[in-house]
Amino acid sequence: MLLDTISIHVLADRLKSELVSLSIAGVYSDNQKTLFSLSDNRCLKIIHRPVEFNLITMIDAPCIGSNLQNCWASLALNTSIINVEQLNHDRIIRLELEKDKGLGFKEKLFLIFELTGYHNNIIITSAENKILSAYKYIPRQKSSYRQILNGLDYVLPPQIPGKDPHTIKDEEVIEMMESSSLSVFEFLSSSLRLKEETCIEIISRAGLTSSMKLNELNDENHDRLLNAFRNLKSIIDMGEESWVWGELNGNPALFPFEPQQSSVNVNFSSGNCFEVINQIEKAEKLEYIRTYDYQKIIKQAENIIKKLSGKVEEISTRLDLFSDWEKQKRIGDILMSYSNKVEKGADAVILPNPYDGGEIEVHLDPKLNPITNAQKYYRRSRKYKRGLPVLKARKKEIAGRLKDAETKLKAYYNEELTLEDLSKFINSFQLEGFTSKQAKDKLIRLPYREFKSSDGYKIWVGKSARDNDELTFKRSKPDDIWLHAESVQGSHVVIRVAKRATIPRRTIEEAACLAAYYSKSKHSSLVPVIWTKRKYVQNPRKSKPGLVRVLRHKTLMVKPRLINSSL
Repeated sequence: MLLDTISIHVLADRLKSELVSLSIAGVYSDNQKTLFSLSDNRCLKIIHRPVEFNLITMIDAPCIGSNLQNCWASLALNTSIINVEQLNHDRIIRLELEKDKGLGFKEKLFLIFELTGYHNNIIITSAENKILSAYKYIPRQKSSYRQILNGLDYVLPPQIPGKDPHTIKDEEVIEMMESSSLSVFEFLSSSLRLKEETCIEIISRAGLTSSMKLNELNDENHDRLLNAFRNLKSIIDMGEESWVWGELNGNPALFPFEPQQSSVNVNFSSGNCFEVINQIEKAEKLEYIRTYDYQKIIKQAENIIKKLSGKVEEISTRLDLFSDWEKQKRIGDILMSYSNKVEKGADAVILPNPYDGGEIEVHLDPKLNPITNAQKYYRRSRKYKRGLPVLKARKKEIAGRLKDAETKLKAYYNEELTLEDLSKFINSFQLEGFTSKQAKDKLIRLPYREFKSSDGYKIWVGKSARDNDELTFKRSKPDDIWLHAESVQGSHVVIRVAKRATIPRRTIEEAACLAAYYSKSKHSSLVPVIWTKRKYVQNPRKSKPGLVRVLRHKTLMVKPRLINSSL
């Protein structure tokens, strides 16, 4: 829920009457709110998260303790509040501060609250309009319009298009209405910068409908619209005690006036601006006020399902391609058999197909001779054949995750799963990278091959030197069993171990056979393999990828071989 310019206008006047002559005694800030403890034991509160919930209010209690991690908070401490004003008739409130520097010298500062939704900010400037510090900095990479950096001149955010409803004269409104072809609602919201609930209230009081076109209204309707706008503006400017928090078209709405239209359901609270805003904040846990959080979590779940569905489809396409590995080999055989019929530099040729008695069109690299082209098809065939079981396993894994995500979301809709549980499930995906920019790599490729021992233990085998580092120092735990062929290059091998579990000797021997098989000693009859707990393996500083230091180990002599069970 965001405050509009009219609400800010009323709030700024109320804050001015409440804050001037007080001093800031303490400051607390986190990613949800900022509290300024005042000298009269009250507190000025800025609520700046989530993005749809930007409010400023006063509460009758000081903030407990202080949290001066930010420079701007330290600068605001022990200052007197001299003035409060709304800047640029926008959603910006500026406090003029004065700090006693001793010996009669006083320093003037400005504390600026930008209550502008996603880009909300708290900024402190000098009397010369130089930025001294800010809650959020904005470098040139983020915005070319303005930068929020220490030492720069403070520049106001881009102004909302339209005229200021507080200062516009009746003559200007009449002239704009007579020359506009907008609907009544569009005119009030865009040309006069009014919030939806204010627009609807004015239209209701004028006895008009939102869809009416201004250029189709007669003089009487123009006058009624102008009078309704003028009268409501007067009520808002004078009626700080009649704020209402209600519901408009099923959504929470804040009114700095008593609404009259029948579409408003006023059954929550009313009072002065601070009382109503405090009621809204206390009700943050209610479902309709948390709509943003609900929608965000549901959208994340739907995005996960969409991404996983895309991955399943992508892998299915690759599976169709890789399943054709035999065809690639046959094309290679045909090229080898009829190489004398291929013209030099040809990019395609039609050759007899002895496998079905017909003909086949073979695409070629014109820069290569027929034999080299055939070898290229053989290599592709071998690649497809090797990759086929990997893709099948990956598709099975991702399809399982997709089914799990769909089941969780369906369970939430059926009220069998809480929103908190759904959020935890989503976070588990995010931690594994399924919603990051690197999702493609993480879904298609793991840094290790995975096997299963005869005793049911997972065994991971690194694929490359860099993968070895990731497997050993990022993926494995201190009590996992680590193995490597002794004194030769090879893959790091890890046996996944449950806490305080005793690993069977057979599993260690099978893992050692894999370590020998994926090493330079692969073709030896027996290979010495060292094994130890992963916590005894260190990564020397500035060492090459895959190079480690082993503090203690035992040795096994094994025959290099693959074990039967592969995941």
